[in-house]
Amino acid sequence: MFKVWKSHNGLTSHRPEASPREQLATVYAKLIGALIQHWVLLTATWNRIDRSLMKAAVTLREWINPLAEALDDLERLVAVLGRLEEILKGDRVERRRKKPSLFQLLDDPGLLEWEI
Repeated sequence: MFKVWKSHNGLTSHRPEASPREQLATVYAKLIGALIQHWVLLTATWNRIDRSLMKAAVTLREWINPLAEALDDLERLVAVLGRLEEILKGDRVERRRKKPSLFQLLDDPGLLEWEI
């Protein structure tokens, strides 16, 4: 989750020529966006271990405009979030044969290669 917040949301990047006040406002705006992103990812994808938070974050970023346009209408916002949740169900971690991902190891511990 930290990688999603830091790298994909650009929390550490800012315009070098920006005033300290503008830099602080930018950080606060990005943190608010990261909190909203975290809430959506938590409610839509957290209950399944095979979900890719990175893929879901990219998908969510593509839905920023419809979400922003629906903020003043509760029914519309609920509908947009419902559609987004359905789309996020497809953002899964791919299964790998040679180097199983964490969700595969949790699902089938027999995939672990034990060495003593």
